[in-house]
Amino acid sequence: MLRICPAMALPMVMGLAFGAMSCAGVPPCCYVMLEYRAGAEYGLHTPRLAVKPTPTYLEKRRVWNTVAVRLPEYCLQESAAQASGNARNPDKIFQSECGVYMAEVERALSEKGLKVVSWNALNQLEQRKKISTYEAAQELGADIVFMFNSLETSRIKAGEIAGATLRFYQSDEEGAKGAPVKLDDKDRGWFKSFLKERMGTIDPEERISALSATLDTTAVLIGPGNEAVWFYQNIQTEPVKTLTARKILFAQRRQNFWPITPRLETQDEIPKDTSQSEEMLQSQRAARPEDEYAKERLELMRKVVTDFVGKFRSETGG
Repeated sequence: MLRICPAMALPMVMGLAFGAMSCAGVPPCCYVMLEYRAGAEYGLHTPRLAVKPTPTYLEKRRVWNTVAVRLPEYCLQESAAQASGNARNPDKIFQSECGVYMAEVERALSEKGLKVVSWNALNQLEQRKKISTYEAAQELGADIVFMFNSLETSRIKAGEIAGATLRFYQSDEEGAKGAPVKLDDKDRGWFKSFLKERMGTIDPEERISALSATLDTTAVLIGPGNEAVWFYQNIQTEPVKTLTARKILFAQRRQNFWPITPRLETQDEIPKDTSQSEEMLQSQRAARPEDEYAKERLELMRKVVTDFVGKFRSETGG
C-alpha cells in the first residue's frame, strides 16, 4: 500500500509551501504530476426537445389569431397555499417565477402578431364563474389555449453531475509535464483515495455548475372536443462556468508517494487528453443552496420561450 510521508501529509493538506523531502533521506527516483480537473461539462444533462404538430394544426394554423395561456397547476396550487383561505392570489403569482416566466411567454406570443388572453384574465374568469379553462377561453374569444404543464428553471449542483478527471504524467523536480503515465490499479486507487480524503481543499463541487430551463405545453383548439393539436417540450441546460483545475507534484521512492511542492496556480483550462492515463472520479458531495443566478436563469428561459413561439408560428409547426 502506498504511503504519504507523515512529515509531508499535513503541509499538503494545509496548502503550505515546502521543499522536497524523503521519508528515509534518500533522493526520490522519479516524479509524477497529477492533474485534477472538475468541470460542469462532465455529465451535463443532455438537452431534450420534442415538438409534435397534428394534422389539424397543419390544416388550420393560419386562421388562429387569439391565444390564451394557462399557468401550470403547481403555480396555482402554490399560490393558494400561500394565500389565506382557498383563493388563488394573483399578486403572489405575479411576484413568483411562474408569473415572471409567463410574462415572457405572453410578450413573445404578442410579438409574433397574436392577440394574447393573459393567464390572469383566464384564471379570474374560471374562478368567478366556476367554469373550465376551455369554457373561459372560449368566452374570452381565444382560438387556442396553451395548457402549460411545466414552466420552470432550476440550478444544478456540481456534486450532482460533475466528474473529476485525474491525469498522470512523468515529471521532474521542477514540475515539468512529460509523457502520460499509466499507473497500475493499486496506485490509481491510492491517488483517488488521497484526493477524496482531502476534497475540502480542492473540491469545486459546492458550487452551482449549470442552469436548466423547462417548458412543456400543449396547445388545445377551443371548440367541439377541445382537441389537443400541438405538443411542445423543451429542456435546456447550460453550464454557468468551467470549474477549476489544479496540479500536484508527487515524488516516488519504492512504494511511497509524497507531495514535494505546493499546488500550482489554478488553471483556466487543461486540454483534453484521450490517453489511457485519464481517470474519472465521480463526487456526490452536496452543494450549498444558493440562489445567485436569477438573471442567468431568466435569460435561459427567454431562449426556450423564443424557440417555443418560433416553432408554433412556423409553417411546419416544428
